[in-house]
Amino acid sequence: MWKTRWNKDREKRSLWWAIVNNDVSEVVKFINQGADPNEWLSPYTLDENSLHVAVRCGHLELVELLLRAGADPLEPFRVGGYEFTCSESARALGFHEIAETLANAEVRALASRGPRPLRRHPGCVIRSSKPDAHP
Repeated sequence: MWKTRWNKDREKRSLWWAIVNNDVSEVVKFINQGADPNEWLSPYTLDENSLHVAVRCGHLELVELLLRAGADPLEPFRVGGYEFTCSESARALGFHEIAETLANAEVRALASRGPRPLRRHPGCVIRSSKPDAHP
């Protein structure tokens, strides 16, 4: 059976709209055409991928679908120089069922591949708790 190819340049905005409008069948179509749920949807949106958009819009069914399609629940959501996990973002938005689903997915992801190394924000200064030996 012939499979339509995912056209990144043309289809990103359509995928974004399908997620925003909770159009599950359209999102399934894009995934079947090769859309990567972990791919950033910029320049059309904030710095977010498909899972982040579904979380922000409160679409539980799409969150579950994207997780099954391989979306990474540990990919941070970036807002104003801060990073949040998807579950933290959902909890802050009041989507508690989505937050619980994502927290479980995060635990499974951590168990399967181990923790990611800490990423330091460029403006962050790390100071030792020990007093300097040098003046």
